[in-house]
Amino acid sequence: MKFNKVLLIITSLLILLPILVGVFTWDMLPRQMATHWGISGEADGWSTRAVAVFVPPVALLVINWICILISKLDRSNKEQNPKAYNMVLCIMPMISWFVNGIMYAVTFGFKFNMFSLMVGVFALAFIIIGNYMPKIKQNRTLGIKLPWTLESEENWNATHRFAGKVWFVGGILCLGCVFVPEKAGMYVLPSLLAVLILIPTVYSYMFNQKEKKEGKTTVKNKKLIKYYVIIGIFLAVVLAGVAFVTFTGDIDITYNDDGFVIDSMFMSPYEVKYSDIGGTEYSETYIEGQKVMGFNSAKLLMGTFKNDKYGNYQRYTYTGNNGFIIIETMDEKYIIIGAKNIEATRELYNELTDKIAGE
Repeated sequence: MKFNKVLLIITSLLILLPILVGVFTWDMLPRQMATHWGISGEADGWSTRAVAVFVPPVALLVINWICILISKLDRSNKEQNPKAYNMVLCIMPMISWFVNGIMYAVTFGFKFNMFSLMVGVFALAFIIIGNYMPKIKQNRTLGIKLPWTLESEENWNATHRFAGKVWFVGGILCLGCVFVPEKAGMYVLPSLLAVLILIPTVYSYMFNQKEKKEGKTTVKNKKLIKYYVIIGIFLAVVLAGVAFVTFTGDIDITYNDDGFVIDSMFMSPYEVKYSDIGGTEYSETYIEGQKVMGFNSAKLLMGTFKNDKYGNYQRYTYTGNNGFIIIETMDEKYIIIGAKNIEATRELYNELTDKIAGE
């Protein structure tokens, strides 16, 4: 694969461009900025101003260069179509502008329908990728990498030509989800995406069976075995990561002069000012809640949850603990906190009430 160094530099700068928006509007930005939001467009996750402005673009730049490096190291990409490479270069700038654009829009008070926006992004992605799909030559880093497409170049080409048409049409069909009620759309859209992935997979398998009957399939055993070993190692690492996220993590509270910050390694810091607190209550009755947006595991429940009593509320609790600190804010919103067990939660409640009283 021949690298277009000029395009690489330009796209890298485009990824970082949203940082300039944050720098030029720094004094207008709040100390805590929304970096996560629900389907309704309502912010439900926050980060410090510095993290919100600098971290997302830099992280996307690093991911972009890792993807490029992996593509470059793949020898099968040596004769790759330059248009396919250009598509890879353009993905991260679009994601950077989209993610940071929403962040600044929320910060400056713009309202939008998150579901419709999400549908539009998926539709555009499938249309663009569908258009480029037939141009991707056989390799192990780009495209539909199934055992059958890697065994046969003819299967690869046929599958990608077919998938290109399916995904282009599928992208147009995605736009139709805009007119579906949001509750139904949350099931319709994932189902459509699953179908768009399943159809080319089935087509590739059937094409492989046809090749076998005609005696055309040539299996590159050594290369495939090496490929499967790499995939196996990758999956093992992913599973280890999932296990780590599922069974680890803690909730920490740190105090400052005008409030406290709830922090965890899996969520952005959430700051609560003493002046915003209208009242506190301790309860040992389990609080039910449906997760709207956030993080939950075998150990933790964190983020925005919803129930009939508290509406949409912020939750930072451990599973298996029925001790809860209920904080009501001046604008009649709720924050529910729990420690590892009932005894620790009682101690935390006494500590918090002392801090609030001594403000």
